[in-house]
Amino acid sequence: MVAQETALVNNSAVFNNPVEFLKMVQLGHLHGNLFVYQFGTEGLEPEKKSWQYQKYLADTFHPASREAYERFRGVFRNTRWGVLVGEPGSGRETAAIALHTSCGLQVHQVQFGQDNDNPDETPHSRLGRTKPIPGAGYIVDLSTMSSVDAQVVNAVRALWQKLEGVDSALIVITRPGTYDTAFSEAPVFEVDRPLAIDVLAKHLAYFPSAKGVEALPRWPEIKTLMAEASPTDAVRMANIGFRTFTARDRQGSFDAWVHEAIGIYSDWKAELDRWFEEHRGGPEAAWNRIVLISVAALEGLGSEEVLKAADTLAPMLRVEKGDAGGLTGLGVEPTFRLVGAERGEDDRVRFTKPEYSAAVLDYVWSQLPRIHPELLAWTDAIAAERPEECLEAVRDAWIGLALRRNDPGLTIRLLDEWMKGRAPRKAVAGLAAEVASWPDFGSKMRRRLYEWARNPKTDEHAAVVATACATYSRDDVVSALFRLKWLAQAESGKAREAALGALSEIAEDTEGLFAVVRAIVDEWSHSGVPVERREIARRFVTDRLARAEDGVPEFLLMIESASGDPRNRMTRHVADLWRSLLDQEDDEALQVAIGPWVTCVLESEAKLEPVMRIFVAAVAGTKQTPGGTEASGRTVVLGRTIIEWCDRNGIDRGARSVYGILTRLFTAHEPFRDGDR
Repeated sequence: MVAQETALVNNSAVFNNPVEFLKMVQLGHLHGNLFVYQFGTEGLEPEKKSWQYQKYLADTFHPASREAYERFRGVFRNTRWGVLVGEPGSGRETAAIALHTSCGLQVHQVQFGQDNDNPDETPHSRLGRTKPIPGAGYIVDLSTMSSVDAQVVNAVRALWQKLEGVDSALIVITRPGTYDTAFSEAPVFEVDRPLAIDVLAKHLAYFPSAKGVEALPRWPEIKTLMAEASPTDAVRMANIGFRTFTARDRQGSFDAWVHEAIGIYSDWKAELDRWFEEHRGGPEAAWNRIVLISVAALEGLGSEEVLKAADTLAPMLRVEKGDAGGLTGLGVEPTFRLVGAERGEDDRVRFTKPEYSAAVLDYVWSQLPRIHPELLAWTDAIAAERPEECLEAVRDAWIGLALRRNDPGLTIRLLDEWMKGRAPRKAVAGLAAEVASWPDFGSKMRRRLYEWARNPKTDEHAAVVATACATYSRDDVVSALFRLKWLAQAESGKAREAALGALSEIAEDTEGLFAVVRAIVDEWSHSGVPVERREIARRFVTDRLARAEDGVPEFLLMIESASGDPRNRMTRHVADLWRSLLDQEDDEALQVAIGPWVTCVLESEAKLEPVMRIFVAAVAGTKQTPGGTEASGRTVVLGRTIIEWCDRNGIDRGARSVYGILTRLFTAHEPFRDGDR
């Protein structure tokens, strides 16, 4: 279990980015900050994520009945499993997270239908492949399934039995009247939807640095607004209230602050209706609208970047460019003032109203559908022509728009526009990686990357897939490796090279390296795998084993710098890589890989013992293929490789270190009959 960070969330950092805020509070759309679905490998192991975010969600959870929740929590701490029954929007997932957090468990969620890696796989088979992880709190959400399936019920029970002995827990989420009676042995808690005003107060209490913000729920207008609101709406209201409170004019009244917060919560639609009505008609009004859109897409950037973006959009919409800052124009400040923005001392342009940029983009997209193609083409032009800072701003703005509209298809349209347009590869891959890293919202993007990996239209498509996978592997390495394995067996040699490059990049991180090793050993190297993928695996393994620093294999240095379980784990992984290479019996690859290992033991006898331990483990049979036959074959191959390397490099086979390795190899597993040794 990862270290459990008990510090409070740094609210100023979390809430300054609206997209990051959406990722955190919309439980169905977390950016891997809590869990990642990983359904593509033998032995499912959801990735552990930030305890800090998990604790934030648990600390701000407000049950409809505190007394009933506390009673159930006491039972759950003893049983370590239970069923939560409730309607969507009642806070079922948050309640499950809070329960696991109260037991000090890291949350892992298993849901169905989120990723189309294997659309034919059944829910019960996915449950059957879930690995029990000590210290994990599992959430199995059955609420999306329409009927009771005995196989799924049995699979959930089997998972619980696997978890009982490893200090873990399991919570099943269901809708009323479906699975809640299927687990008669489990305690059941009915989750009712809490009042939005209570949720608002709970979240505002989490901002201790903003004294006075806790008064917001006492305002009559806020009470009226929250009467019909959902818990998610209340969380959004809390965020808006906090941001407007900290940004307000300290000389202004509390009443002005509250009404500003209400205006932002209402998405400024009425005000935007009035503004667009006032700016109708000729070229000047159209130019003002274009400036408004440009500020919304690039808020926080310099005035030059914003106005250049406006200049780019104008001809696309057949509008004459305005002359802001020129000899005949209004000037920079008046131009921005017309759209409700201002230029600060740092020359960066910002709206005077918090979160107004999101409201503008939402309004434009919903009210002006006929210019959608031009807006998408405009983003491609910005990605191709502007500095990286502009690229990131416009990418985040459009992803935020898609998230608020719950329209993942918009991100696919954006990807296709950039792919066929002029956006550089890094920009296209960055967009794909950012969206693909979202568990639910990114499923369509992961499907698109999967389609391109299976059948890349061009080498450029393959390169985008590889770059995107290398990037979003930090959030979902299993999903990324699943796509790369298809790319590694593509017809195009350039596509396969792209897959190899992505593998190497992922493996630069220690945890990524472990994941790559497992994929290489389990899915890329054995017989039955397409020869192209085996070739990429062989090249990756050869390169990694041959890497050396000051004459010592890089892997050996990593092992020596670790201790305890990490050291043992690294030793096993290196032995697995050697075993996969020995099984391919590629003499030249083995000669490249073996050199640094024999050289280092010749120069230092202190290296002899750890090298021998790795080699002995490498030739041994595995749990899946025990016995002496495989060990005998690998022993012969490795011994022959060492002897041949010595002969090629003028090294005496009888040298003490070489003799020691060979003797240990040929006696460790007793692979031969008497007289054959």
